[in-house]
This record gives sequence, C-alpha cells and structure tokens, in this order.
Amino acid sequence: MTNDRFDDEEAFHARDRKQSRKERRHAQETDRSKFKKTDIKKESSQLDPALPRGRVVAISGEGAMVENHEGCRCLCSLKGLLKKEKMQAKNLIAVGDFVRFKESAIAHVEERTSYLSRQDITGRKEQLIAVNIDQVLITTSVINPPLKPALIDRYIIAARKGNMHPILIINKMDPLSEASDEELELFQEFLSAYEPLGIPILSVSTTTGLGVEALRSLMKDKSSVFSGQSGVGKSSLINAAFGLSLKTGDLP
Repeated sequence: MTNDRFDDEEAFHARDRKQSRKERRHAQETDRSKFKKTDIKKESSQLDPALPRGRVVAISGEGAMVENHEGCRCLCSLKGLLKKEKMQAKNLIAVGDFVRFKESAIAHVEERTSYLSRQDITGRKEQLIAVNIDQVLITTSVINPPLKPALIDRYIIAARKGNMHPILIINKMDPLSEASDEELELFQEFLSAYEPLGIPILSVSTTTGLGVEALRSLMKDKSSVFSGQSGVGKSSLINAAFGLSLKTGDLP
C-alpha cells in the first residue's frame, strides 16, 4: 500500500515536471520583448564583420528598405533564423533598426538604444513606430488646431519611456495675433507649465520663416521623429527645413 502511494506520487510529480517544461518552452517561444536576448543574438559572435551595414528606412509587405552609409537603398527580406523568428516575434524589424545584410537579405539586427511605440488596435500589445531615435519633435499649434496639453503630455511620456529626448515645437505662430483672450491665456499657462521642466520649446512659423533655421540646427546630426495631431504642420515644417515637397493639406 505504501509503495503504491509512493509510485502514484512519483508518477504525479513526473507528469508535473513534464507539464512545467512544456509551459516554460511555450513561454520562451512566445516571449519576444524588444530588448530580449533571443537566438538571433546568440549568433552575433558568428556574424561576418565584412557584411554591409545599413539602416531600415521603410517597411512594407514586400520587405524592409535598407539604406547604407552611401545613401544607396536596397529592398531586403529576412534571412535564415530571422525568417523563422518573424513567425513568432512581434516588432522584430522596425524603422530605424541598424542591420547587417547580404544579397538583399537581412542577416542580423543590432541592439536598439531607444524606441517609440503605441498600443496596437487590440490595445494589448505594443507596436513599434521607430527605433534608435535621438529626439522626438512634439509638434503643436495654438489656434488651428487648438492646443491640447493632455496629448502633449502623452507624447512626452512616450519619449522618455523610450529613452528619447522630447522637444516641443509650437508651429503656426503667425496667427497668434488673432487669438482670443482665452486662447492666449491657455498658451501662457502652457508655457508656464512646461518651461520649468527643462524641455526645449521652439516657436516656429513656416509662413514667416520664424524659427526654421533654429529647427534645422536642432535636427543636425540627430535622428529625429515628428509627432503631433493631424493638422499642426509637421509636413510643412519638414518641407521648410529641408526643401522637400511632402504633400500637405488645408484645415477647414
């Protein structure tokens, strides 16, 4: 009777250990956080240092567009283990990643230093917007569209969470003379609240040219990303600073 009880307990614990191993394997296969050391990094010691290095500048259904140090671009797919990992990992490749590639295939993704993310459509997972970014240019306006401090706070939190430097860009300063007393009061309260935080604040107008040169200097030798609600003039700022012709729209 005693031996039977011990045999039953041993069988029970054996099944429990087997189930625990199964659960650990499942957790390891599904846990793919942004900075987790995966099997990909285990191969880094075997990485050929002669492989070309580039940066992911765009991602589409066809693959990742990688730009090398000479400015040449190549559409790349995932290679070997990376292709296998793609089936299990979310955010394996993101805009801003530094990679090594060979024959139009990405062989290695370097460790990230910063990231900007948001929740996906389900609200349960993070979706990377860009990585390895130095600063976030949080763009807003005072009148049209109106100032939204709560939204700006969210951008600041996201920037600091992702190890990036937040900078406030107040665009469309030229119509400020037409602002109502309430709008001017809100603007002054906004400045009073954010200036003590040590966050740089730059006033800009693409119409008059106010602050455009300062913006250009601010972005020199930095990886920057513009964020802000629709209509604040992000594309217009990029056009003014770099002489581009990105499509812009008029607000009603």
